[in-house]
Amino acid sequence: MSVLSVFLVKGARTLDNVERYDVVRPQRLTSRVKRNISNQVYPDHLQYALTVDGKKHTIHLEKNRQLFGRHYTETHYSKDGRRVTTFPNEDHCYYHGHIQDLEDSSVSVGLCSGISGFLRAEQRVYLIEPLEETVEGEHALYRQEHLRANSTRCGHSNDSLVFDHDQDLGPRLSGLYKSSGLVRALTLYQALNIRVMLVGLEIWTSGDKIDVLASPEDTLERFLKWRQDVLLKRAKHDNAQFITGIDFMGDTVGLANKLAMCTGSSGAVNQDHNRNPIGVASTIAHEMGHNLGMSHDTSGCTCGTLQYSDNCVMTDRVRSVYPELFSSCSREQLRDFLERANPSCLLDTPGSDRLYLGPACGNAFLDPGEECDCGTVNCKNPCCDPTTCRLTQGSSCAHGECCENCKLKQSDSLCRAASTDCDLAEYCTGMSERCPEDTFQMNGKPCNSDQGYCYNGQCPTLQQHCRRLWGPGTLSLWFYLHCFWIKTLQKGNINVL
Repeated sequence: MSVLSVFLVKGARTLDNVERYDVVRPQRLTSRVKRNISNQVYPDHLQYALTVDGKKHTIHLEKNRQLFGRHYTETHYSKDGRRVTTFPNEDHCYYHGHIQDLEDSSVSVGLCSGISGFLRAEQRVYLIEPLEETVEGEHALYRQEHLRANSTRCGHSNDSLVFDHDQDLGPRLSGLYKSSGLVRALTLYQALNIRVMLVGLEIWTSGDKIDVLASPEDTLERFLKWRQDVLLKRAKHDNAQFITGIDFMGDTVGLANKLAMCTGSSGAVNQDHNRNPIGVASTIAHEMGHNLGMSHDTSGCTCGTLQYSDNCVMTDRVRSVYPELFSSCSREQLRDFLERANPSCLLDTPGSDRLYLGPACGNAFLDPGEECDCGTVNCKNPCCDPTTCRLTQGSSCAHGECCENCKLKQSDSLCRAASTDCDLAEYCTGMSERCPEDTFQMNGKPCNSDQGYCYNGQCPTLQQHCRRLWGPGTLSLWFYLHCFWIKTLQKGNINVL
């Protein structure tokens, strides 16, 4: 176990992008506990003592095992344009955790080059970043509302990460990738029961592969075409996010197609608009929300216990506070997208062998030999012991649609209602915590008053397809265009490139 003591230091250097902050100097102390014989540079568990607003807190950290795919790749280009792909297997340095004795808290930090990330203590968010590239050096600790940020907006179409070649973006890449800013964007979706796993990173180090323009619409169109023609043939992924140092026109910092997840248009373009990586990370989370069918929040939306505010991920403008919660409207729109669009790629649940660190208790995957796995030791599932991944005494299940109060539901319990007249209802078996596989009426059966025919549980009509793709008022020109039905179903996991 390691402990980090923090002391305030006078004479701090100035961060131009922060109004005010405390300067702290971490001091790592040797634990009395015998070191792990594996000599890990970044142990699985760490504890830090951190003084925040004059109060000392204990921070519990656990290595984020769900962040990277096991076959994660990094690609760059040599000076002669040759593509170079590596498969990093070094011990990674990204952690998440909580603050002791604070029920509503979370922590996400990277320890690669100093400590960088954020801490949430109840309703207040703090950012920490190194002033020197060492854990023992000086760090800046400040509230996120003290971070200077211009008002920016997203303009999304129809209400693997890739970085471009830009002389100012190179140094920023280290700031984004080697901090928890990006990690924060990926972990925001855990609250929606969606796990985002990074399977690849590509950096255009020798010229751009597309024309990157100040027009976000044109850049998005070019990037998605490159994804279709090149990237999808090279690496399997469900969503691609493009990050550029180009200043988009107006105050737009991101653009994405709505309802595009699992299609050829599943992706977005993002402007690196702030010195702190948390800025572009929040933009990535926002644009991915559009891909998942979310619109901008309105005054009728609630964000946690609060009425609509800038703290919602899908706010139309990001001001001084970077969002961290999805609103009630976003959750309802996601539910509607999953039911109506049936994004098939979200059903491709990866096995734990595809995770960076493989099978392990605490990775939220049910591995061989485990009775349950609710994730981190801070999980609050009363049916599962997070330290042993065994069911608690008297429990017969811990997860699943057919598990209630740690007991299996009866065999006649409805677990999935029919969503359309082409769908069939499913019932619990009384033997399993999982709802049986979703089944549908036979394909080709007339539906919707004979206006369409059943296809994989849905009742598509040509008119509906065209309106969905091109908006209200679109006519079905059978001889001139062909509308593709986008298959859809439930929640799952996203591989991001």
